[in-house]
Amino acid sequence: SNAATASTSTSTSSSFGALSAIGAPGGPAAPFSVSPAAVAAAGEAAAAARRKEAQSLRVRLRAFYARHNSEKIEDAEGVARHFNGREADLNEHLRKRYNGRDLTSVRPADVGAQEKLLQERAEAAAVAAAAAQEAESS
Repeated sequence: SNAATASTSTSTSSSFGALSAIGAPGGPAAPFSVSPAAVAAAGEAAAAARRKEAQSLRVRLRAFYARHNSEKIEDAEGVARHFNGREADLNEHLRKRYNGRDLTSVRPADVGAQEKLLQERAEAAAVAAAAAQEAESS
C-alpha cells in the first residue's frame, strides 16, 4: 500500500558512508570540481540568455502595441523589463486589457518590422554619436 511505502526509510549509504558526507571535511572528496572561470562563463552565458530573452520580449511587445495600441509602443521596453522572465503573467495582463489578445497574436512580419525599426534607430544613434564625438575632438 502507499502508506507502507511512504513510511519506508530512504536513507542511502555506500562504502563511502552516507551521501550527505560527500565533500564534508574528513569525508570523501566531491566527485568533481568546477573552476572559477567555468562558473563565471556559465554566469555570463545565463546573463546573455536573459538579455536576449528580454530583447525578444521587448520587440514582440512593440509589435503587439503597434497593432493594438500604438500609443504604448514607447512603453514596451519598461513593460518588458518589468515582466522579464514572467511572460505568462504578461500575457495574462494583456488578455485582460486587450479582449483576449496576447503576444501569441503577434505576427512574425510585425516582429520583423519592429526589429528592423530598432536596428535602424540604433544605427542612426551610433552615427550621431560618432559625429558628435568627431565634432568635439576638432
